[in-house]
Amino acid sequence: MSKPSIYLFPFASDRNDYVQLNKRAWSQMGYDVHPISALRPASRQHSVAVLNWFEDQWTTSKKSRFLSWFIHVAKLLLIRLGARKVIWVRHNVVTHSNLTGPVYPWMNKTMMRLMNWCSDERVSHRTFPEFSYVPHPIYDAAQACSSKERDIEFLYFGVVSHYKGLIELLSSWPAQRKLVMLGKSTEQQLTDDIQDVIRTRQLTVEWRNEFVPDADLADAISRSRYVIIPHQDGRMIVSGAFYHAIALGANVLVKKSAFSDWLVGEHGFVTQYQDEQLASVMASLDYVGAEKVMHEANQCYGTNALSESWQRVLSPV
Repeated sequence: MSKPSIYLFPFASDRNDYVQLNKRAWSQMGYDVHPISALRPASRQHSVAVLNWFEDQWTTSKKSRFLSWFIHVAKLLLIRLGARKVIWVRHNVVTHSNLTGPVYPWMNKTMMRLMNWCSDERVSHRTFPEFSYVPHPIYDAAQACSSKERDIEFLYFGVVSHYKGLIELLSSWPAQRKLVMLGKSTEQQLTDDIQDVIRTRQLTVEWRNEFVPDADLADAISRSRYVIIPHQDGRMIVSGAFYHAIALGANVLVKKSAFSDWLVGEHGFVTQYQDEQLASVMASLDYVGAEKVMHEANQCYGTNALSESWQRVLSPV
């Protein structure tokens, strides 16, 4: 009997370790994992396609947006014909693209409808209507040390872009509190705006505005008591920063959103805030020890929890 196969998009990602962590879990479950480009109708009987961020790909192509859209629609239909089961992992409520124009909303909406129509199973990393829940994998915590001195009180890390909500965060940030920021800005105007808020409000902000190597980032998170997630509501289903933070033992302070509402119902080390109440929320934080955070993270999002959930979604193939 042929071994079941997963045909994955994307097969590799330079964004983070998310793709690699899932590939490792599937391999341990007994699946062969191949790039989506290797999918052929002849392998249909034992194949499942898993699509991540596929609905956004046409917006990032260097080709004409219209040509790219049609190419991706054609690819999606070929995947539907070639796989016995198609699984769509939806990561965002709204695409991160900044495309404007009268036709782009229609193209986005149509792509989402096609993704829904072509999928046998729809997966989300938090409870979401009409989607199956699979935990987001936690990042490897080999570099974490629960006993390491937590000398960074508040940390923001990740790409610095408009939807991350940093202008709003800094506009409400208590002047007497220090904030460490690790991450490169996506545009000069945003950099200027952030520096203007810091200068005008005389904030104590240490900003490393550059790409931060993985080892440096892991060290900073392992030294942090709290990681801040100030993302704007309505765009994301989950934030990878949350799973990275808790894998390394940090508590999380997250701006109120559907995501934060879900998190505070699950974990005692998560606190949500609204911009106008940020100072008072920070003054009453109840810190949870790193060892407890890491244990709970592994129980909820570790390899066993991930494999059990994926098994329910993948079977039968």
